[in-house]
Amino acid sequence: EPRYVRINTNVLAQPGAIRLLQEEGWVLVDEEFEKYADFLERVKNLGDSEFIVDFHFKEMLVFPNSAKNYWARAAELKQKFVLQNKACIIPTYLLNPPKKSVVLDMCAAPGLKTTHLANLMKNKGRIYAVERDPNRYKLLCDYAADFGVIKAINDDCMLIGEEQAPGVEYILLDPSCSGSGMVSRLKLNEEYDKQRLYKLGGLQYKLLCHAMNAFPAAKRIVYSTCSIFPEENEDIVQGALKHNGHFKLVDAKERLDKEWHNVGSPDYPGIGEKCLYARSECDLTIGMFVAVFERCEEEEYNEVYLAHEKQKESYEKLSKMGHGGDFGRGKQDKGKKWKQSQSNNDQELQELPEVVNIASSEVVDNVASEVATEVITDNSEDPPKKKKKKSKDKPAAIEEELVEVVQPEQPSELENGEHISKKKKKKKSKEVAAEEIEEIQQDVDDSAETKKKKKKRKHNDAEQEIDQQADEVEPIVEEVSEKKKKKKKMKEQECVDE
Repeated sequence: EPRYVRINTNVLAQPGAIRLLQEEGWVLVDEEFEKYADFLERVKNLGDSEFIVDFHFKEMLVFPNSAKNYWARAAELKQKFVLQNKACIIPTYLLNPPKKSVVLDMCAAPGLKTTHLANLMKNKGRIYAVERDPNRYKLLCDYAADFGVIKAINDDCMLIGEEQAPGVEYILLDPSCSGSGMVSRLKLNEEYDKQRLYKLGGLQYKLLCHAMNAFPAAKRIVYSTCSIFPEENEDIVQGALKHNGHFKLVDAKERLDKEWHNVGSPDYPGIGEKCLYARSECDLTIGMFVAVFERCEEEEYNEVYLAHEKQKESYEKLSKMGHGGDFGRGKQDKGKKWKQSQSNNDQELQELPEVVNIASSEVVDNVASEVATEVITDNSEDPPKKKKKKSKDKPAAIEEELVEVVQPEQPSELENGEHISKKKKKKKSKEVAAEEIEEIQQDVDDSAETKKKKKKRKHNDAEQEIDQQADEVEPIVEEVSEKKKKKKKMKEQECVDE
């Protein structure tokens, strides 16, 4: 990364700054570049004693990385030059407040962007620079001391409004962020704390909405972060536009008025292409995101807000159509009761096969126990004992009970009639929705009829299954009966032989 140095134009003009540096032994690369890519390539190949004027900003000078040692020792040049990364002056350049305007820097410390605003305004007008942290506020005051246009305020910017900063026309919001764009913090495949991003995003959204609503004279707002995460950038812009129709997003690339390579994500149509990104690997700067908002004209609203409102109206219309004209809790409760009754009917149908299986298994178990008893008796060496006669009609009796158990309760036609009549008696509060509600009612009736047929079909299937299981039981019963007859004949033959 090269060393960027901004000229303090309130003290020294560009020609005088270049002459001063040449006297110090630096060599100016006096070349013009039509393409941004050619300029970047030349910056990468700067000699140790060379410097060049920036492609976009004439008050920004670019030195090789090795020049950092020189600028760290050049205390006598502190008032004339400011060590500031190029990406950090993109937001202030795009805000571009004219002389004698009123500006608010909402999160101002340490004050580098604030002093650049003072340069752009020729130190004429008023800049309200707000910082909440006491230590950072002191640092801000040190930077602002040489600029009479800057008024530092030690307070929470969420508490600053028209009363504390009257007549604000231009607002710079560069809030606290993850700092993921800083070169020293960049790591390949570094995992980031999503919960922290969520909290930072909430703060950033509140600050941006406050800027849009607390200052009635505000014409332009620039939102920037030194983050590369969309959760702090495009997401915040989209949310603010969705709920603040009186501000619109303008194309930052057009405002820059020179070639720039990196814009926002295409995942945010209508937003991403209008925002700028500075990326370390491409622009040889720290990572930075910038979005520019301007107040809409009277009776004008931004496209994101209009689309959101249209979607809300569609949802409300669908909700009212689904619940009738009276869109309230009572209607919702009735709908829940109706759904519950339908659920109960479906549950009865699901339980029906289980009842059949349980009852039929009892029949098979009883018959099987009789067969087992006969086999044990035949194999026993003890003389046969008299056993109580078991009813031959027991399987038949069980089958009769089975039929009684599995008979499902048919839904009362009277109850269905009352339910439909209740739905027909519902009042329609809106004449326009009458036809739609009738169509919905017809769909409900058709659905009820389909469910009724399905239930009847399941019942018939259950009866067929019972008949099939009875047929399977009958041969077993006959076999038991035959064995009993054979045993009886054997006993009679033994008696005759004796």
